[in-house]
Amino acid sequence: MHSRGEATERGPGLHEIPIDEDQTEKTVHSSGVSVLSFSEDRNRKDKRELNAQEANVLPVLTRTKTIQISRPRPRPKPSSAHFHQLFDPVMECLLWDYMREVLIIVMMLVVLMWAALPLYWGSLAPGLSHAPNFKAWVVDFDGGPLGAFVTESVINSTKVGNRHLDWEVKPASQFSSLQDLANQVLEEKAWAAITINPSASSTLYVARAYGDYTYDQTKAVTLYIEQARNENAAGQLITPIATELLDKTLREFNARDIAAYIRAIRAHPDAVETSLESPSALAGAWWKTVNLKPWK
Repeated sequence: MHSRGEATERGPGLHEIPIDEDQTEKTVHSSGVSVLSFSEDRNRKDKRELNAQEANVLPVLTRTKTIQISRPRPRPKPSSAHFHQLFDPVMECLLWDYMREVLIIVMMLVVLMWAALPLYWGSLAPGLSHAPNFKAWVVDFDGGPLGAFVTESVINSTKVGNRHLDWEVKPASQFSSLQDLANQVLEEKAWAAITINPSASSTLYVARAYGDYTYDQTKAVTLYIEQARNENAAGQLITPIATELLDKTLREFNARDIAAYIRAIRAHPDAVETSLESPSALAGAWWKTVNLKPWK
C-alpha cells in the first residue's frame, strides 16, 4: 500500500518510482503502458535539496597509524676480484704496478734519510776548533808540589794548538769546599773543573814513609764534569781532552817524583822496605772523574 497523495506504476524492467499526485502530463511507454512523466524543474529542485543535506553531514574522521615494514636488504654480489689469489695471472699486472710504486717510495725515503743524517750528526758534533770555547777551571786546594805541577801543566796546554779547553786558574779561597765547587759546575758556570784536593802531596809522602797500604791514589786529583749539560760536548770534547791532559801530566809528575824519592832513600834500606808496603803510594798520585749529572 502506498501513502496517500502518491501513485506508483510498475513497468517491465523498471524500478518503482514515486510520482506526485498533481502531475498532469503523461507519456506512453514502448510497451503500451502509460506512466506519469517527470518535471525537469522539480527534479532539479530535489537534487539540490539532496546535495544540501549531504553537505550538512560531517564526515566521520578515523585515526590511522602507518606501519612501515622493513624489507631485508639484498645481499651484495661478490666482486669477481675476490676470487683471485695474489699470484694469479690476472693479478700479475696489478701486483707489479703496486710493487713498483712501493719500491719507488722506499728508495726515496732511503735517499732522504742518508742525505739528512750527515747534516744532523754534523750539527751535533762539535769540532776541535770549538774546544777553546769551553770554559774550565783548575783549582789548587793542595798548595804542595803536586798542586803546583798540575796547575802549571794545565795552563801550558792552552799555549799550543787548539786541542785544549779554555782553562782558567781559580784560587781555592773562592770556594768554601769541594762541594761548593761542584755546585757551581752544576750551575753551569764552567763546563769542567780539575781540583788538586787538599793535602794531596803530604798524604802521598806520608803513605810512602809509613807504608800505608790503605792509601787511595785516585783521591789526589779529581775531574768534575756535567754530562747532562751536553752529552755530545762532554763525550767528544771535554772528557777526552781533560783525561788526556791529566794522564800525561800525572805520568810526568810521578816519573819525576818517584825518581827523586828513590834517590833520597836509597841510602836507607829500612825506608825502602817500608815504602814497598804501600805499592799504591809508591806508584804515585792519580786522578778520578766525577760525573755530577749523568746523561739520561
